Amino acid sequence: MDNVIEVLKDDKAVFFINEEIYSLTAVMKTAYIFIEKVYIYFDYEKEKLIRVEFTPKEIKDKDFLKKLVGEFYNELLNQTLRLRIFKETKNIRELILGRALYNTCVEVKESNSINKENYYYQMNEEDGKIIFSDDEISKAWGES
Repeated sequence: MDNVIEVLKDDKAVFFINEEIYSLTAVMKTAYIFIEKVYIYFDYEKEKLIRVEFTPKEIKDKDFLKKLVGEFYNELLNQTLRLRIFKETKNIRELILGRALYNTCVEVKESNSINKENYYYQMNEEDGKIIFSDDEISKAWGES
């Protein structure tokens, strides 16, 4: 009964999808592709068994519905594999994105033409340590 296609008299196709094989997300993504051709109704026949009902938007023959159900199953397999690959490659995609964003950080180069009066700190020439000016920092804090 899991994959039985039943074409009813009033031009409806009813079939069942085993949720242990295909996720509900994959079923919904697949259904979205077919909403231009048919009205789609979902319900649970029993636990882990999704009942799908197609009603064509235009009057068609029963062979049209059988063909459409076959196309639905092919697309369902496609969406299921896409979701699985998406989950399996999540970490590498995040790593690539992180590297790409890290490499685009703006590097600030020191220039002799910068007005040193606008700095809130000074660089000690002898040891290269930064000396912060409390007055300048508190004045800048109050300005913002």
